[in-house]
Amino acid sequence: MLAAITQGVWRPILEILILTIGIYQGIRLLKGTRGMPILTGFSLLLLSLIAMTTFLHLEVLAWFLRTFLAFFVIAILVLFQPELRRILAELGNKPLFNTTKNPRQNLETIIQSAARLAEMRVGALIAIQQKDDFNDLVGSGVDIDCIISPEIIETIFFPNNAIHDGGIIVKGDRIVKAACIFPLSNQQNLQKSLGMRHRAALGLSEETDAFVIVVSEETGSISYAYKGQLVRNQSQDTLREALTSLFIKKPKFHSFSARLRSLRMNFKETISNSLNIQIFIQKLSQIIRENLALKFIAVSLSSLIWFTVSYGPANTLQIPEGPLSNQMIRSFWPVPINILNSPNQTNSFEVFPPIVKVTLNGPPSIIEKLTENEITAFVKLNTNQIFFPSIELVHIVVPQGCTLWTVDPEEVKINKINNQPNIK
Repeated sequence: MLAAITQGVWRPILEILILTIGIYQGIRLLKGTRGMPILTGFSLLLLSLIAMTTFLHLEVLAWFLRTFLAFFVIAILVLFQPELRRILAELGNKPLFNTTKNPRQNLETIIQSAARLAEMRVGALIAIQQKDDFNDLVGSGVDIDCIISPEIIETIFFPNNAIHDGGIIVKGDRIVKAACIFPLSNQQNLQKSLGMRHRAALGLSEETDAFVIVVSEETGSISYAYKGQLVRNQSQDTLREALTSLFIKKPKFHSFSARLRSLRMNFKETISNSLNIQIFIQKLSQIIRENLALKFIAVSLSSLIWFTVSYGPANTLQIPEGPLSNQMIRSFWPVPINILNSPNQTNSFEVFPPIVKVTLNGPPSIIEKLTENEITAFVKLNTNQIFFPSIELVHIVVPQGCTLWTVDPEEVKINKINNQPNIK
């Protein structure tokens, strides 16, 4: 029985799993960005319309959705162009200082500069550029293109300097621009006391993958914004830890033997941890609890999409051209399966799956009036059949005027249930 269940449901489980992973990763990457509220409202509206047209047989809305589906895709590409660019960049994202010789030295320069500016209570806004090129998002700035150093950063942000307003852009070990105007965040739940520098840092991090450091002129505190999240009141150590975890690559192995030894040690550690049931349960529980709400939303949306597309009670398609231009294709689900066997059989049988999805084509005047109860699905058992379980072909009795298009699944598994009386 387990084999039968596995054979029948592995495809739906795989499809829902792939949809869940895609939706979850998309939500996780878009979380905190400007496009997240728009995407939420658009998705809920579109899924509601699809569900209503599918289950309530709203043909006009179904035609509208099919006709304008291509325009919806173009609208998504236009509305979410910054978010899509960020997602694609995230897939191949690499640390910032992978081409510089002294990445830690560059980070220390930025950290020391931020600390000295905070001590003097001089406001500063430092954007560390990664993969995303945000020249189109940044207002007019002054080209600098010089080697990064604490003295230059302090000089730029010194009060009454001609270019102290705005922020600077750091790429690698160079300051690219200064006096740049960053886009402000549109988040509604921000504190009213949050200054323009913090809002600009948050806004740029929402649109790009930049790591933006803010020094408050009023309090002298250090904050940073990354991926639409603002982390405030940071010390040098915590700022160094955040920058190191993001930009410093793990050491590479220069020989094959060293890499092999590292892989062997990691493999042994993984095996030993897996054998420890307590550690395994803790890791599994941690994985499940992490972003639990997002995972639940992803599973719910993927399941709704799968059931709506695959097993809507009436999926119709009007053929526009060709010899079958006056025909309509429609799917019917669920259609129960009957078993036809010999009257001499004393055993009972079970079929898995017990229902099928039948797709017919025919004139719209006939197809539109059909219901699942008017379609018969059955399997034939051979009179001399003695080996079970067996795989049997599904037969369909098609109503007059229609022809069979597809049956899903085409074959089902039959198991025998012995009805032997109890002997006392």
